[in-house]
Amino acid sequence: MRGTILKFKSVNDTYGHLAGDEVLRETAKRLPSSVGSYDFVGRSGGEEFLVVLNNCNPAYALARAEEIRKASARTPVQTCSGPVPITMSFGLLLSQQWSGLPLEELLQQADWALYAAKAAGRNCVKITIPKIARSPACPAAALIVSQGSAPESFRFTDPKSP
Repeated sequence: MRGTILKFKSVNDTYGHLAGDEVLRETAKRLPSSVGSYDFVGRSGGEEFLVVLNNCNPAYALARAEEIRKASARTPVQTCSGPVPITMSFGLLLSQQWSGLPLEELLQQADWALYAAKAAGRNCVKITIPKIARSPACPAAALIVSQGSAPESFRFTDPKSP
């Protein structure tokens, strides 16, 4: 799952770069406290973070991602310039079949889902299912709803759609 702090440039512009650094540090503390001890969290550059929900059942992944998103925004970050409210969007790559894809492609697919979350109005989670996982044997395949504007190998799920 790839996540980003939304409108982070405006945090730096409004509250200053020291406050922006505090927001990054606090987010780096909040995310691990929102996941299990068997999950992994890391900053992947700028205001983006990578969250690996290790051995997460795909049926529960969206709910877990939503919990993480909500927890990150629950309380404004206390900074030297005062409290800074933050929100995050996440792109969730949903699969139990990783062996057929290189890491770079997995990250790119999570990025596409993150772009879809930003395009959908931000402060949300969007899902992509890798091409290799879309088969009748994969129960998550039933969740796919084509959203267009992404490469042919990606389709995004909107959990609010029927």
